[in-house]
Amino acid sequence: MHVLENLRNGDPFGRTGLPVEEAGRKLRAEFVRSGVKFAAAPDRLQQAFASAANRLGDCVQPDRLGRPVLQEGGVYRGCWLESTGTINAELLSRFCPDAAHATFEQFADGQREDGLIPYKITDEGPVYRQIQLVTPPARSVWNHYRMNGRDKQFLAKMYHALGRFDDWLAAYRNTRGTGCVEAFCTFDTGHDLSPRFWHIPDTPYEDDPKRYDPHSPLLPILAPDLTASVYCGRLYLAKMARELGDDAAAGVWTSKAGQTLQSLFAHCLDEQDGFFYDVDNAGRFNRIQTDVLLRVLACEVGDGAFFASSLSRYLLNTRKFFAKYPLTSVAMDDPRFDPFSGYNTWAGAVNFLSLIRAPHAFERHGRFVELTWIMQPIVSAISRMNRFGQVLSPWTGEEGYAEAYSPALLCVLDYIERLCGIQPTPEGELRFTGLLPQTRDHGGKLAEETAYSRIVDGIRYELHNTRTVCTVYRDGQWHCAFPAGVRLVTDRLGQPVALVGMTVAHVEGKLRMRNQETVLRITGNEIWRAGPDGWTKVSSPGVILPAHE
Repeated sequence: MHVLENLRNGDPFGRTGLPVEEAGRKLRAEFVRSGVKFAAAPDRLQQAFASAANRLGDCVQPDRLGRPVLQEGGVYRGCWLESTGTINAELLSRFCPDAAHATFEQFADGQREDGLIPYKITDEGPVYRQIQLVTPPARSVWNHYRMNGRDKQFLAKMYHALGRFDDWLAAYRNTRGTGCVEAFCTFDTGHDLSPRFWHIPDTPYEDDPKRYDPHSPLLPILAPDLTASVYCGRLYLAKMARELGDDAAAGVWTSKAGQTLQSLFAHCLDEQDGFFYDVDNAGRFNRIQTDVLLRVLACEVGDGAFFASSLSRYLLNTRKFFAKYPLTSVAMDDPRFDPFSGYNTWAGAVNFLSLIRAPHAFERHGRFVELTWIMQPIVSAISRMNRFGQVLSPWTGEEGYAEAYSPALLCVLDYIERLCGIQPTPEGELRFTGLLPQTRDHGGKLAEETAYSRIVDGIRYELHNTRTVCTVYRDGQWHCAFPAGVRLVTDRLGQPVALVGMTVAHVEGKLRMRNQETVLRITGNEIWRAGPDGWTKVSSPGVILPAHE
């Protein structure tokens, strides 16, 4: 119980206190209110978590109301729509929801009269040169809204802004009339230095996001990741419209989403490869396999069978993206793959933005075990980090370019919470995951036991994990226990609603509550749901094994 005592008596920022500005102090205070702490023995991973939580305070600055607003961090001065204003803020909302709220709102506040949302916001104000759209903003906003009080005024503001942005994209980024969203430059997708965009300008023609270089032999490009983002965004705009009482608008958004999905498959999917490619202005596929596939999957494109095939052929294939430290930004068997991580690159190195976008794709299809195979080596790499750079070497896990990069800092918090912590969800549930970080780097011990805490609706929950049993405490009192290798899902009051098999091995044991015991035998990715007549198996898709060919 030493680790649990360490958790209860420790500081969430450990011994890594650094002076920060007032906005950073406010963010730290909000983080403390979340009740999130993490302890491990040995304590190397604990120190990395505490350092990441602490340095997150350096990645904020005050908005016009004095509220902390997330910044990209490191050398990136500002807030980028492709990351800071979407997936980063979505993760931040689990720890510091007020700061996430303000981060989302500033993009609506900075919207141009014609509907264009800035691709970044800096000290000098909004910047509109390109679109830089990856994670759908509407999905991130919706998840934040559902998890943090359902502020209808906030939702209405963001809904109207994002709807106007969708109108702008439809008006100016469909010049070929295909229904796909077009890239006019490299920076539209944030794929700096990727061979995907060799011989394509970095910026739009004369820095006008409505124009592409007429002298380019390849532009405009039908971009699958941009198209998928708009498709997914329209699905979530439909959810917002319905929540706001406009069922007619919800139907329109759903119809538009269906049209966009049809265009994506009709133009960008190579059915033989099972891969989405850019299409140049001559109608040719640019057959380079990049993390575009992961981006499209994270935008909720494709059914379970398509995702399973993508795992076997690509994401869990050691010739493609499943490096020792996954996931690479270009397939490793492409001659243009470059593992070098010493600069801002999407030419092969592992990018933390890819890592924090990945879980949504895996979990949507119930591929919980397979996701741990991505997370475990990254957590090993995290335990050695001290700068929190933008990229990792896929061979060694060593951190590369930049430091204090907010996607890296948030990846530390997110992956540890998903692996062995207490994660709140937009569905009003809590996930208590009974796994330990695995020893991956030269046999060094990473964690023999861990403990994690979080305050939810005024209740302090704690999770203590060992190699055999996981124990949940509620306001300091023993609440329940379950075998290692299982995820217990509860409501926000701590009442069990589901069990998930989190390891490829069969797990046997007991779920023990105060007044009852339930015998468990659960396999990887299997889901059991609690009901009035006991537990019922609702899903058992099996596990997709890594591939080498």
